[in-house]
Amino acid sequence: MTKNNSHTVKNVLIFTSSLGWGGAETHLVRIANELDKLNCKVQVAVVDGGGVNEQFLNSNISLLVFNRSKSLESYGNLMMSVFYLRRKIQEINPQVIYSVMDHANVFALLAILGLKTKPISVISVQNTPSKKYFFDRRLTSRLTLRLMKLLYRKASAVVASSEGVQHDLNKLIPSTLKNTRVIYNAGYDDNVIRLSKDIAKNITRNISIVVACGRLIYQKGFSYLLQAMNIVNKTRSVKLFIIGDGPEKASLLSLASELNILDRVVITGFVENPYQFMAQADVFVLSSIFEGCSNVIAEAMSIGVPVISTDCPYGPGELIDIGENGMLVPMENAQAIANAILYLLENPIFAAILSEKARSSVKKRHSTYIANQYYELFNALWNREGSKAII
Repeated sequence: MTKNNSHTVKNVLIFTSSLGWGGAETHLVRIANELDKLNCKVQVAVVDGGGVNEQFLNSNISLLVFNRSKSLESYGNLMMSVFYLRRKIQEINPQVIYSVMDHANVFALLAILGLKTKPISVISVQNTPSKKYFFDRRLTSRLTLRLMKLLYRKASAVVASSEGVQHDLNKLIPSTLKNTRVIYNAGYDDNVIRLSKDIAKNITRNISIVVACGRLIYQKGFSYLLQAMNIVNKTRSVKLFIIGDGPEKASLLSLASELNILDRVVITGFVENPYQFMAQADVFVLSSIFEGCSNVIAEAMSIGVPVISTDCPYGPGELIDIGENGMLVPMENAQAIANAILYLLENPIFAAILSEKARSSVKKRHSTYIANQYYELFNALWNREGSKAII
């Protein structure tokens, strides 16, 4: 690959494990679509195909799937993908390779090791590393962390999804201090607003509605939200919709049964359009124990739903100004969540003011705004480093 005469990036390869249903994957698709509008040739490479977010890629973005058989375990697929990705880089000569999520980042960096000329490497850290790898003690996660410590310093740029994530990463891996910067995730796009206008048929409006959204895992703190709903329903009738699926579904339903609120809780599983539920909510709640950026807060705010979030590390506190565009409560505190829900339900004028200010404050998380920041970064790195070997 030789440096072309253009001072702008025109050829970008984006890599991750799959385009499943998740905040990082949604962010990736939004960035890809916006770069496509900037007349970049964008190709997206994934290890496993069939993810639900694939359908939202612009039609002229090429999707490269390295493993269609799914005969290997996920981490094995990623390891094999190093060779496929390396070959693809040599074939298409991208100016930039942009990867999303830690496991994909380390394999993208491995794929360009030893190449005589290399694309600019920009990697995206989506979650709080010290928290994520404290709770996830699997062998594959420990291997990922070890590779992060070896390889992240070699990237052209490490993009943290929030200031908190940047601080946490730099503390955990001090060698990243020199090449880390913050660009928030593409929190929402025009599709969110459009899809929010659909009507969720299984929501009736004879009761107050609280909505939460996310994978059913410990990180999301849904057990505290259920306990909060138990407190709330002792004062007024409220129904909770949790939009998502995951390994804790059975235990959450069991907890709802123990609390005698099973008739007030709906866990929808995966739905293609969660925004129609958000749009009909009286309150949106994020009950997480830790986050990286949290797209769902930006999505709910863009729709105009009053938002309550735990003040968890990190992300929510960088978007929400307490009492201005949302409410922050202590994490792992069911009573605090319940108090905030009841306050918003009992003070609809205040809730409406929060919603209006939220719509305005979240505009800088729109995908167009965020993608332009990425594009400026790509161009700055390309003009500085070009095709010089940097690893």
